[in-house]
Amino acid sequence: MKKLILILSVLICAVSFAQVETSLPRSYSEPQFYFNALNFAGDLSENESRVDLYVQVPYEFLQFTKGDNYYSAKYEVTVSIFTPKGKLVTEKGWTHEVKTNNFNETISRAYWDVSSSFIKLPLGDYKISVQVIDLDTKRGFRKEGFVTVRNFTKNPITMSDIMMVSSVKIENETKTIIPNISKTITSTNQNFYLFFEVYNNTDKDDSINITYKINRIKKKKKIESINVYSGGATEFVKPGKNSIIVEVKNPNLGFGDYVIFVEARLKSNSDNYSIAQTPFLVRWHEFPELISDLDKAIEQLVYIAKPEEINYIKSAQDEAEKERRFLEFWRKKDPTPNTLKNELMEEYYGRVKYANEHFSHYIEGWKTDMGMVYIIFGPPSSVDRHPFDIDSKPYEIWYYYEINRRFIFLDETGFGDYRLITPLWDEWTKNIWR
Repeated sequence: MKKLILILSVLICAVSFAQVETSLPRSYSEPQFYFNALNFAGDLSENESRVDLYVQVPYEFLQFTKGDNYYSAKYEVTVSIFTPKGKLVTEKGWTHEVKTNNFNETISRAYWDVSSSFIKLPLGDYKISVQVIDLDTKRGFRKEGFVTVRNFTKNPITMSDIMMVSSVKIENETKTIIPNISKTITSTNQNFYLFFEVYNNTDKDDSINITYKINRIKKKKKIESINVYSGGATEFVKPGKNSIIVEVKNPNLGFGDYVIFVEARLKSNSDNYSIAQTPFLVRWHEFPELISDLDKAIEQLVYIAKPEEINYIKSAQDEAEKERRFLEFWRKKDPTPNTLKNELMEEYYGRVKYANEHFSHYIEGWKTDMGMVYIIFGPPSSVDRHPFDIDSKPYEIWYYYEINRRFIFLDETGFGDYRLITPLWDEWTKNIWR
């Protein structure tokens, strides 16, 4: 076991990998950008409504160039809208420039730029593809999502989608909101806001009772029935569109995935109401996005931590102490302790994610022999596959030229369950997941 830990530490900390096939990535990182597509009523038409498009790009993704008294970068956004069957409906694009006077901000993951646009669409379900390209390096990334465009006029009271908001600034009785496009809360008791529109489709002034509750999303994306936080407010609503901002105070949420439900109900007729919801995350700055389940992440330390280190983290008295011990373990291995990013931690859990996506069958990919080798040694220099040889069962050979190693995996059953047959490792390695 000590030998495995040493190999992993040396290889990952060096962040030096041989050239590999395109199907096996060299490295892993945080999402390069975030985007939200939110449905609002627009002109309260019965046939179409508005989709607001928001993109949040980290400064570290952009290539800044030095001007006279500032640094600047430009990026291009292209949003493509498709039907569920993949037919292109329309596209929307824009270019945005970012400026800062501070060089340290240009290489920091703590600074982001948010840009936005909107598009009107007929009612229905759509698939969205968003591409962001840095105009200096031409480096680009793409993400996909979905949006439902709804009719906001058919019921007495309706609600738009919910936007999470980081902060609200009030100046001369004008409120300015700062969107939280990543939908991430970074502190246990961090206050946050919700912005949404309520459409009063009657011809009378009224009031609405707003109630909201937060539920935790556990394993397999199942929503727990127990509310971990709830609150409420009363708002006046005139006929037509009404902008609502709700503050969620001291939620005291632990690390994890959550969903918030918001209900708006007319006071004059409690049978008329509307409900909206949005998922969000609670992550500390030091946790990479790749980690969504802390208990699972602790289990997955098996290839880099000693058994007593894992037991120490698991034996914490409460969730807060468990998080502290987990982060303490990774801080000791951080190759750049003076930065927000822990490259080793991100690389490790990036490999775990890749193993789960590519080597899973009846057990999770990180527990398989292929997953184990991939997590410890990283992507192989080359892969020699033999899935259909007449005189043998399917097998693969992974070569690691830089360390002069190779690993042979044999699929005894023919169902993709590749087992490591050479070299023979110690009994602990061979049997831990069996």
